[in-house]
Amino acid sequence: MTTASTGSAIEEAPEGAEIESGPVLAVYAHPDDETLLAGGVLALAVRRRRRVVVVTATRGEMGEMIGSPDLEGDAEAVAGIRVQELGDALSLLGVREHHFLDHLPAPAPQRWSDSGMAWIEPHLAGPSPHAPTSALSLGDLEVQAEVLAQYIRELKPSLVLCDEPGGSYGHPDHVRSHQLTMRAVELAGLPAHSTPAFTVPVLAWVVRDVERLRAADREILNAITLEEATNERGELLVVPLDATPASIAREPGEISIELDVTQVLPNVLAASRAYRSQVQGARIPVLDAGRPVSLLRADQAAVGWLAMSNGMAQPILPVACLVVAQGDVADLGLGPDVRASASAAAAPASVLDASSAPATVGPLLGGPMPSIGRMGAIAGCSAIGLVTGTLATLVHRWRPWEISFGDAQPWGVPIGFALAFLTIVVAGLLARAIAKGGGLFGYALGAVAAVQALAFVGRGGDVIVPGDTLGLGWLLGSVVAVGVAAFLPQRLVGSGR
Repeated sequence: MTTASTGSAIEEAPEGAEIESGPVLAVYAHPDDETLLAGGVLALAVRRRRRVVVVTATRGEMGEMIGSPDLEGDAEAVAGIRVQELGDALSLLGVREHHFLDHLPAPAPQRWSDSGMAWIEPHLAGPSPHAPTSALSLGDLEVQAEVLAQYIRELKPSLVLCDEPGGSYGHPDHVRSHQLTMRAVELAGLPAHSTPAFTVPVLAWVVRDVERLRAADREILNAITLEEATNERGELLVVPLDATPASIAREPGEISIELDVTQVLPNVLAASRAYRSQVQGARIPVLDAGRPVSLLRADQAAVGWLAMSNGMAQPILPVACLVVAQGDVADLGLGPDVRASASAAAAPASVLDASSAPATVGPLLGGPMPSIGRMGAIAGCSAIGLVTGTLATLVHRWRPWEISFGDAQPWGVPIGFALAFLTIVVAGLLARAIAKGGGLFGYALGAVAAVQALAFVGRGGDVIVPGDTLGLGWLLGSVVAVGVAAFLPQRLVGSGR
């Protein structure tokens, strides 16, 4: 048995709150599956003071290793890292009990290993030609299921979570994990094996609303900045806009319930980042900017993003969608966070918009239509650009003192140029903070337009930006200053709206 740290940052339900007695059991194939697929549900259950137990079938021995590709193929080294990451992630979710499938109290004939996979087509995986003989997907299903069934009889969970039938995207271990969990629940409930007191649990799996996913991809593509779109090595993440959905994506009518998990998203984000070998670029901008979790809303399409080793940004969602295969939804015992099914819900609001009022969602270059408030903010940034560009141009030639070199003509130190350049940069950062990329774009148009306009000869023949070295330098320097504002670190800006 492997037990996670008892420390938990999860705020549990208040004393005296009605708590269901039945444990929550989550069965998944690899370390990280429990966090990336069901982290919100597990953290929410802990918050409701439920006993939560996670069973992991393998140690992820065949996984790719972000930052340590030289370790790939070394099963024991990879397993050691991923087991450590698993313990860290579970602690951050507040989960205190964990077992590997081969370490359950029931005797296991062998240790099952990660089967690996091979991409058949985008978003669809198949068996790996290099699967080890100990691969989970190649083992005897009945033997594996019986090991888990004996533990289910002992634990008597009221809710069992597992992979969906398609294995999320076809991974052989995810498919097998679903099959063995379904069979284990069936075996546990057979009269010949169960006690009269045994109650067949609610059986469910986490899926994603395909309509929410499509909205989220478009929103992320529009909201993500260049800096935010990079991983820790400076490589660009890819937003798979309108990609063929994986099997985990379901139509709203197939979804049984939604759980509002916004209050536990700090834990989910931290747990995701604990998987340093598997997850990159994980961000929830509102939280990363130090803003309160109360600004996150369940009606947003998404609240952030992360990427796996393939470098494709996938959304972090504010809700967890469940398909209930057996049992009564009312018996989930997860408290008031249960929402109506997605089929009855309105269209998701704008992603990453932390304002209290939902934004309007509609087509705009393949993405969402900005809200009136956001359009006003962008227009305001354009006005800031016009004023800043004008004032900076007026002072760019200011030279408070001159330096002479022999008989040469005195040379004035262009202090005004430096001040003007800095003013453009600072105001650009302000525009980013107000309205992210849209604000910066509006600001850039205003600032550059003001500088270019003042470069033309006026009616009296006077010109503020003459065609000398300093004047031409300012025409270029003002553009460079806007570029500097665009590429400075996000922490200097804040999350924006």
